Amino acid sequence: MADVESRGGDESTPLIAGKSANRGGSASASTRDAHLDNCKFWLMCAVVFNHAFQDFFKSVLDKEAGGRPWCQPDVAPDRFGVYALARGTYMYLNLLGMPAFTLVSGICSRGLLRCATDDDGAGLAARSRRMVESLVVPYVVWQTFFLIYGTYGSKEFEPAPAHPVPFVSPVGVTWYLTALFAWRCSLQFIAKLRNVVAVTFAAGLAVGFVDTPRTENGGLPFLDYQRAVAFAPIFYVGATVLTEDVMRRLTDDGDGGASAGWVKIKRAFAWAATAATPALFAIAFAFGGGSDVESRGILPGICFDEAQRWAWTMDPYVGGVDAAAGGGRGDVERVVGVAVLLRLAFYACSVSLAVAFFVIVPRRERWYTARGSRTMYAYLLHLLVIRSYELVRDGCGLRERMPLWASAAVSLAALPSLTSVGLMSARCKAWTRWAVEPDFGRWLFPDDHA
Repeated sequence: MADVESRGGDESTPLIAGKSANRGGSASASTRDAHLDNCKFWLMCAVVFNHAFQDFFKSVLDKEAGGRPWCQPDVAPDRFGVYALARGTYMYLNLLGMPAFTLVSGICSRGLLRCATDDDGAGLAARSRRMVESLVVPYVVWQTFFLIYGTYGSKEFEPAPAHPVPFVSPVGVTWYLTALFAWRCSLQFIAKLRNVVAVTFAAGLAVGFVDTPRTENGGLPFLDYQRAVAFAPIFYVGATVLTEDVMRRLTDDGDGGASAGWVKIKRAFAWAATAATPALFAIAFAFGGGSDVESRGILPGICFDEAQRWAWTMDPYVGGVDAAAGGGRGDVERVVGVAVLLRLAFYACSVSLAVAFFVIVPRRERWYTARGSRTMYAYLLHLLVIRSYELVRDGCGLRERMPLWASAAVSLAALPSLTSVGLMSARCKAWTRWAVEPDFGRWLFPDDHA
């Protein structure tokens, strides 16, 4: 499989692996952008930790002492605020992980953008074929796997032929493959559009008013298009706003002309935003109320369950409001109006946290830099590891026998750390490349591989 340049190169790998261009714009097989590889590594760690935290909350913490009701505090004792901070950290990971990866995907799609703006038809055709290899083929492979497991393993879906197979509704992590394919295809058509970022932000806000068709089998949203359209503006910010010059200014640690004082101020603000976000969410959850409209006042009560759903951007505004069905028209209009403001807040928070993240991440090579070129493996495989641990833990009765602190230590630290580092290793790539990056391109497009 062809590699991808991290600063405006080709789009062969959806999670931005491969060779990178240097700051000057040239590229070679031996020249990598260490900063972008470092970003990719830590962002994929954020995604893995995010899902590990989610599994712990859903299958362990929320089931303590008979279960935690919707939008209510944890039932388990939290004397030192560890679990509240864990929920705050989880929200930070939601606002950073996939939004920032979407920004990086936009940065790595500049080659396609250049072809579109330069009317390079041959370049567009070649890159489009590579997108089929790197996005459509893995989607077919992994969507098929998740559907088979969901039908005969977890029993989430009814078997065919009595029930239709929900093949065009992404399951689990496959939503990003279809979304990235759609974003990059759209570059070819709207690259020359005036104010393209503003247009896509408007679309990201407007999609919340649009109905979401769901599959008969499993109730999955068609192409997960609410989330795909909601994330599209972030992709276009990466493709058009975060230019070489902007990224150079953000990541300049003094050797590019920035004064030492400015570098210190910039990094201090970045670290402050990064550290404050989990703490602020933890405090907000501690004072959050119930989910009924009357208890919210002007703004919705800040509870973990609603904040989590807000960060996922998977539902239309009315579909994401539990009080809408029982409230009057005025209640629905007020809550939907607040939902639009919260969508704007989502964009502001996620982009700001991503910028702070870019400032913090080291520019030079570290022990994990090479792993940043193998994020596709961690992305597609990490749920298998987390779900396997969950099945073994629950099947052997360990969840009931393990102290809560021990379950937290495994799920919130040990499991995601080992999974992240292990799945981005060279050995994992050697063992699983046949499944993660199947070489069907030689069969689909033999002339490109001659």
